[in-house]
Amino acid sequence: MKKFVVNHFNLVLVISVLLGLVVPGLEYLPKSSAIILISIAIFFSCSKVSIDELRHVNIKSAALFYVLRFLLLPIPVYYIANYFVPDYAMGILLVTLAPVGASSTAVASLTRANPSFALSATVITNALAPFAMPILIFALGGSSVNIGIVDLFVTLSLSIFLPAAFYFGAVRRVDSLKRWTKNESNFLSTLCIGGMMTAVTALEKDYILSNLSEVFYLVAVGAVLYVILYVFSWVFALRMNSSERSTYMICSGVNNTGISTGLALLYFSPATILFAIVVEIPWVLGLILFKKYVDKYNE
Repeated sequence: MKKFVVNHFNLVLVISVLLGLVVPGLEYLPKSSAIILISIAIFFSCSKVSIDELRHVNIKSAALFYVLRFLLLPIPVYYIANYFVPDYAMGILLVTLAPVGASSTAVASLTRANPSFALSATVITNALAPFAMPILIFALGGSSVNIGIVDLFVTLSLSIFLPAAFYFGAVRRVDSLKRWTKNESNFLSTLCIGGMMTAVTALEKDYILSNLSEVFYLVAVGAVLYVILYVFSWVFALRMNSSERSTYMICSGVNNTGISTGLALLYFSPATILFAIVVEIPWVLGLILFKKYVDKYNE
């Protein structure tokens, strides 16, 4: 079982999405279940973090990437979307603005990327999101939206900092727990990511099933969006080594769609909500194709 889960990351994600759609009762899971599962994944992924890796991070490149990817790239993407698919332009903007996802650390651990860099990117981009996202949303989409910055920041802080603090403050100090956590990290991180996808799919199942006529079209739109996000980071890191390139691609494509979905549900139109939900499908497909790309490159 353990070997199968670790060696078939792609299949686990597909099965997880299908379970969310077909298993009855999962739609009654608390909305916090997805965040809790990702927080657990972060906890286990912390066992892979090495301070030595952080010493090799190019701060200038990382800062430039943040500005280009999270502050500037969303602008042309929004205007292009507003021209071709105006009904879903705000949903596309929300997804593009979403910070690095909590699952990026676990994905980095599973794909020979740099989990320390991914964890740092997750913390920093999520900490900046309550400021960066509203500014760009107001500047591009109007100033009529009231976003609860404090609530968003508190939720992100609890889901990201608590598991890391628990690992480094307690578990890492006990050798037996430290060894067990590191040994089980890949297996349990994969299960948590799969569980997160099951929970998200199940919680939004009614939206998906009641709008099936739009789903395939929005999946295609979302797929184009994620191609842009992955290709942008690939070009940015073209001259870097494979580990750095993979890490930047993760930081670009494995974003926190939970934030964009939550904001859509609270503040935006039904069309924006639908896109934010359906985009989970190309998000998963992007992970699967990225994993295939890494595995092939490292053969």
